Amino acid sequence: DVVMMTEKGKNIIKKLFHAFLNTPRLLPHQFQEKLSKSEDNKARVVCDYIAGMTDRFAMDTYEMLFHPHVRVLSRIGRKG
Repeated sequence: DVVMMTEKGKNIIKKLFHAFLNTPRLLPHQFQEKLSKSEDNKARVVCDYIAGMTDRFAMDTYEMLFHPHVRVLSRIGRKG
């Protein structure tokens, strides 16, 4: 069902946003640097990072962060 998949996608994005906003160390180094330079636009930096994710990468990152039985990789929250 399209509506259900849309809601799932929204939930993934919201949870990733809050995780990165509350724990910026989960972000790649370059985005952490951007945060340190623009504290006023913290939400914008997190949004930019999430906007650059593919659907698959966002879902994999979500699973690593929020599903207890998914193995956490050393490059969690890092693209490429």
